[in-house]
Amino acid sequence: MYLPRRHSRRLLLPPGWVALGFLLLLGCQLLRLDKRLRLENVLQLTMPMLERMAEEKQKEGVPNVYLFSKPLARIKTATRWQDARLVGKHASDSVSIAIIKATVLAVQADMGHARGVRVRLGSSATYSNLVSLLDMMLRLKRPKYWLDIEHQPATFYMVNSKAVKTKGTSY
Repeated sequence: MYLPRRHSRRLLLPPGWVALGFLLLLGCQLLRLDKRLRLENVLQLTMPMLERMAEEKQKEGVPNVYLFSKPLARIKTATRWQDARLVGKHASDSVSIAIIKATVLAVQADMGHARGVRVRLGSSATYSNLVSLLDMMLRLKRPKYWLDIEHQPATFYMVNSKAVKTKGTSY
């Protein structure tokens, strides 16, 4: 009995590698189509102008530049501040965020008095702390807040409408 000889060539890539390559390609296409991964929201944060930049602009003749460099000067001196601190540790910061949210809601509800929330960011505070503060202000629809990075420690301020001086221009 004669058995035919089978001839085979050596493959360039093993079949498992080819299958993994197609699986990777399919996964990348699914990630591209996933709407949760698309960047659709942009958050703009307006910060006070640095004082040295304001001085330079005033020398150039730009009017009312100090209104944008010293936002605390436009806040009434009778404002009661509620202080909080974010230090960068997850356990204490999550409790602080909950307390800050309750305080912001209380300030928001008290429209009879000039009140504000002042959150000091410690030297080890993280970017996620700032994002959680900004997200909270966006969800609670608080338009009057700013971040002061010129003075140390960096401080996040939020005030109610009663705390803002309404002399001349609106806040």
